[in-house]
Order: sequence, then structure tokens, then C-alpha cells
Amino acid sequence: VQDVTTTGGFRCEFVDSWTQLPTPPASMATRENQIAVALNGKIYVGLGNEGSSICLNDWWEYDPCTGQWTRLADFPGVGGGLHFVFTIGDTIYVGGGGAGGGGVCGVPSSQFYKYDPVTDTWTPLASLPAPVHGAEGTSDGQFGYVFGGRDNTNAVRDWVLRYDPATNTWTQIATYPAGGRWSGFIAYYNGKLYMGTGVDAGGNLTADFYEYDLATSTWTALSNFPCPIYNSYASVDPVKGRIYVTGFHGSGSCTNCEDVWYYYDIGAGTWNSIAVFPGGVRNDIYGVYLDGKIYGGFGKDCANNYYRDWWVYCVD
Repeated sequence: VQDVTTTGGFRCEFVDSWTQLPTPPASMATRENQIAVALNGKIYVGLGNEGSSICLNDWWEYDPCTGQWTRLADFPGVGGGLHFVFTIGDTIYVGGGGAGGGGVCGVPSSQFYKYDPVTDTWTPLASLPAPVHGAEGTSDGQFGYVFGGRDNTNAVRDWVLRYDPATNTWTQIATYPAGGRWSGFIAYYNGKLYMGTGVDAGGNLTADFYEYDLATSTWTALSNFPCPIYNSYASVDPVKGRIYVTGFHGSGSCTNCEDVWYYYDIGAGTWNSIAVFPGGVRNDIYGVYLDGKIYGGFGKDCANNYYRDWWVYCVD
């Protein structure tokens, strides 16, 4: 007995298991530092950098029901990697970025755009208060939130920003209690933001992890991530109350816990490992939760090989 693909999409037979899906089209470049997000039953993937000199601004839609990839309108701003992304309603928001490619992708950017999947159009919005790459984003359905990032002076930001789509404005709502962070992660669940890890102002990898209560504006220190990491991506299972963290770098480019990924059980307050990713040790598997599954792929391995593959992890 094994996982199978059926008409209407992939069906999980076993929990805590990975399955490789058909390879994305050859016209879709290999990459790292990309972004990915789910909206209305589809997954959107794009941007990033390929190798040491190619900065990408392509944008793709994946339909889990048909397995079909469709190229959409290119991102019109500064391409490359380490942008942030979140959704509010039926709209995708993308900002910051400009990293990768050995520096040829540009400098940190203050750009901010919204994408309408119905019309396949990008629209520029209010710029960030300062240019950053390596910031991460999430949403509570009403507002967007952005954590950290490195600015154009090479300083790491300790801010938590809130974006209000009704007024098209940015506000700093909090300061991260452990200092500035580059390439950490942030997630939203049930009125609270969860964030941590990343590279600090001294260039050290970190493992701290905090909860921020939006109603009371209070911070609570939680159990540290199992090891210091950066370039981590958080995906929330709203049914089980879990935060899955994938695709990160450990403290030596191919050592530590890099080949084992984890989820945080919010109710129990514990970190738990998931099944080892069978595609090998690599960074930048940007996991996206959708309907009891986490989809992800691409990234770069320890020998600097870039990938164009696609996987599904069965949560339920």
C-alpha cells in the first residue's frame, strides 16, 4: 500500500509522510529564496534567485486538483529573493526582497505590491517604512504583519509592522524583545503572532521563539526551536493548532538539524519532529499548508545544486 494520485488531486493514505509529485515544467527555473502562498485552493510560487547571477521575478500558480502549473504575470518590482508574502481576503501581498545572486539582484527594497489572481494583475502600494530583505510576513485575515529583515545599512530590524489594507498604511506595533532578526519566521494563530529564530545583529544564528498577544500587546517567551536556524518558513495548520517550520539553514551549512523539520504544538507548547524529507538535505523548501497537506519544493543542497521538484507532506 502506498500514496496514490487520483482524479481530483492527491489523496493522503498515511499521516506524517512525504510523496514526490510530478516535476514542475522545464520552463520554470530552479531556484532558492523563493516565496510561496496558498489562496482559494491554489498555491502561488515565484521570485528567488537561480545560481550566482540570475534574479527571478516569475510568478506561477499550482492547482493541487489537476497538478497543473500556469505561468502568470511577472512580478513588476525588484526580483531576486527573500521577499515576504501574505494574503488578506482574495488578495496576495508581496514586499521587500532583492537578495541573492551574489549581490546582483540589488539592495534591500521597500517595495510593496498586491496581486489579484482573478485579473492576474499587480498593483503598487504604500512602501515599507524602510527597505529590507529577509523579513517574513503573515496575516490574521484583516491586517498583514511583517517581522524583522535586514536594511540597506546592513542593520537587522527588530520591528513588527502591521499593514492596514483599508487605509494602505504601515504601523510599527511592537519591538521584538530579543533584538533585530534577519530571516526568522512569523505565523498567526488565534489572536496571537508567533515568531523567532534568524540571524541577530551580531551575525549569530538564534533559536528563541516568542508569542505576541495582539489584544494585550504582550510578549511571552516560549520553548526554543530545537536548534539555531535562519531562512526558515512557517506554515500553520489551523485545525490541529500547529506551526510547521521547513526549509531552514542550520548552524553549519550541512549540519545540525537541517535534514529534520519540526512543528510547534501550540496547545502543548512543544516542538516535535516530522518525517525526514526524502529529497535530501537542502534549504528553501517553502512549505505551504492547504487542506491537510503541506506543499513545497525547489531549494539548494549542500553541493550548491539547485532543484525544480515538488513534494507533498501529509498532515492529516
